[in-house]
Amino acid sequence: MSNINSPNYVDIHQTVICDAKEKYTMLCPAKLVTERKFTINIKAMINCSAEGDFIDQTYATIMGIKKQALDKPIIVWNVDGTLNNAGTITYYANIILEIGNQKRNEQLFVTKLGKQKIILGLPWLQKENPDIDWQQKMIDW
Repeated sequence: MSNINSPNYVDIHQTVICDAKEKYTMLCPAKLVTERKFTINIKAMINCSAEGDFIDQTYATIMGIKKQALDKPIIVWNVDGTLNNAGTITYYANIILEIGNQKRNEQLFVTKLGKQKIILGLPWLQKENPDIDWQQKMIDW
């Protein structure tokens, strides 16, 4: 039995780093600490329109990140209202993610993310509640 709260569905909104057209996302330097205690520099997308926190399934496999089964699958919808071609989400991963001087245990849904390795969405933003300067692309706790 998993200990992650599984909603019935989530939306994944793919966007680019903050620019004049895309105001709601940014790429943030982060460090992923693996179970073998390796530290990997990555960029996590901060996306206030994503209804979950995610890690790319191919990336998780390559990095040897353990996946754990969800109690029930989650249906994934794209921003255009279509079903995500990756199918339902059936796994999550527990990771340690370091952003700035903040190191946190995170539970991320495992799915296909395209170019992104990690997307931190509204649940992460609500939990962490960082101060974000969207113009300077800076996060401050």
